[in-house]
Amino acid sequence: MRTKRLVPLGAVHVRTLYDGNDACIPMLDIEGNEFCLD
Repeated sequence: MRTKRLVPLGAVHVRTLYDGNDACIPMLDIEGNEFCLD
């Protein structure tokens, strides 16, 4: 999974969102900016 590659680079896993068909994994970069992995 991509989260395992990004965490050692400084990203922080915030939570996992799932709405039935789609999942989103919001994360924070090293500057605190949120981004989402689909």
